Amino acid sequence: MATTAYERCQTTYAFACGRGQGAHRYGTAHESKICERYVFLPDGTYTSTTMSLPQHHDGTYRIFAGKVRLVPDDAEPFELALSFDGTKLGDMKRLPPK
Repeated sequence: MATTAYERCQTTYAFACGRGQGAHRYGTAHESKICERYVFLPDGTYTSTTMSLPQHHDGTYRIFAGKVRLVPDDAEPFELALSFDGTKLGDMKRLPPK
């Protein structure tokens, strides 16, 4: 097994509300893309990072019966469904190998 990475991205919006003239107030939307990436190593460990946020998590994993059980070092274990062809893990897509 080789190192494998999965990623999900979402677009969020931040607003600078309350600016304007007189009784008229305006909101300015700022678009931001946030991506979460899981990198699975052949030794049974993984790293999870969230780009543009200072979040980083490590843990261990096991694959069984079409699911991946993740055991974070700092949180409760959870499971994600693995697609039959391995291209999706939960709502994340597998990234091409580097």
